[in-house]
Amino acid sequence: MKKSLKLQLVLLLGFLVLLLTAYHVLLYLSVEKVLFSSVDRHMAEDAKAFELSYFSGKGYEDTHTNYEVYTIRTPDGLVLDSTENVLLPFDESWHMPDIRTVKYGDSFYRVLTYRRGDGFYVQYAINFTSEAEFLKSLKLYMFISWSSISLLIVLTYLLVLRSVITSIRFISDAVVKERLEDSKDIYQELKPLLEKIRDALHRLKALSERQKNVILGLSHSIKTPLSTAILMLEDTIRHSEDVNLKVVRDELWRLERNVNAFLRMSKMENQQNLARIEKHELLSLMKQVFHLYDAKSRRIRFESAEESIHVLCDRDILLEVLNILMDNALTHSLRDSFITLRVVKEDLYTSVCIENLAERGIDEEKLFKPFEGRYTGIGLYMAHKLSLIMNCKLRVCQEKVDDHVLVKVCLHIPLSQGS
Repeated sequence: MKKSLKLQLVLLLGFLVLLLTAYHVLLYLSVEKVLFSSVDRHMAEDAKAFELSYFSGKGYEDTHTNYEVYTIRTPDGLVLDSTENVLLPFDESWHMPDIRTVKYGDSFYRVLTYRRGDGFYVQYAINFTSEAEFLKSLKLYMFISWSSISLLIVLTYLLVLRSVITSIRFISDAVVKERLEDSKDIYQELKPLLEKIRDALHRLKALSERQKNVILGLSHSIKTPLSTAILMLEDTIRHSEDVNLKVVRDELWRLERNVNAFLRMSKMENQQNLARIEKHELLSLMKQVFHLYDAKSRRIRFESAEESIHVLCDRDILLEVLNILMDNALTHSLRDSFITLRVVKEDLYTSVCIENLAERGIDEEKLFKPFEGRYTGIGLYMAHKLSLIMNCKLRVCQEKVDDHVLVKVCLHIPLSQGS
């Protein structure tokens, strides 16, 4: 999974909202539990005192207040005595002792119901209206607090964090386009960072240009003497039986091909804005490449289920890429194996795949990197760069087959509209 600053910030803020929700819920439940525990404990003590006073005939009616109400019931649940105008609810199925909050009229009562040893039921209640109103207000205040802090978190993300992310995007655009003065959406605190990044990129760009010029100069300087050396070596091989001379010749030919490829690639990179992306019939171009290389090796197979495919590409650049890939396949494939040139039409693009068996695969860490190995040299690097100029993608897949490796190089070319 790719790392995303925006996703991580959203997850962090979401976690904070969940933590805030849990905090408010636990705080409310804790306050409610403490309040009920305190009220129930005092109510149990008062109910005990009421029972002793009432059943001993000491005139409880003369001492109790409107804050306290009671109901005495027979073993059958019938009302024996009750506070005037207040009849507490009762159900024999309740598990005794039972404590609950009930609403009677406009008031709330906390009711304790239990059964005496003689079978009579005693219901003792205290007015719980103020406590119920307190819990209701507390719930409202908790909701307002949770909503306010959650809204503050959302606004912080929308007004600050998202703006910072947007500013970072503008930094990248400003660096690439080299337009710092027009970057009004970038925070002033981030502009020094932008300056440093741009200065570093300018230095890297200048260094890259110097290195490229050195390599181009070196390539031009060795091209002519290299060609002369190859011609003289060919003449020497005709009059000599030394096997090592052929090995030297092959290596010199490989060096010359790399030099020529690098020079062609440099020329096309400098003219990449001049690429002409037009509609072309792909299969006719593929058959040209097939006949050209099959006439040389007689071990090329061409496969296509389509009769006509129109793609968007630069014809000359496409042929250059295909020639590079076919040269690579012929150079590195097993001598007695076939090379398959396959064309497959997909939904949005056409895949041109070249498959061959090789003694060993390509090191993925050196893929598309020039001058880092015999099997991942400038050829694939150049094909990759030229593909990008045409808005195409080059993919390399490898699969172990017995003691060898099946190398599959696919070029994805966009289809033209109506294909």
